[in-house]
Amino acid sequence: MKTSKEYTAYKRKDIEGDSWSERVFLFDKDEDVLKFFDPTSKSFLMKFTDPEDPEEDKEVYNFQTHGKNPAPDAITFTTEYCGHVELHKLDGGYIIEDEATQNK
Repeated sequence: MKTSKEYTAYKRKDIEGDSWSERVFLFDKDEDVLKFFDPTSKSFLMKFTDPEDPEEDKEVYNFQTHGKNPAPDAITFTTEYCGHVELHKLDGGYIIEDEATQNK
């Protein structure tokens, strides 16, 4: 089994416990975390607001990082599309490449 290098990983925890809406974000370096989780970034807004609804409020409210930067322990904010969002840093993330995971 081949395991990739360790990534900085964050899990979006759904406050209502809906696992279908939970996501994991992997970052090459700690410094990349706040580059992506910037409430003015186009990439960030496309993930957490509805890009197909021109009338939706695209504002990010109550954006906070918790813990040390550049890879804080948690990030919280609210958008009209997603509601309250909590992202929690995981111990690490890996990409697994193995015979069992390859399509044959």
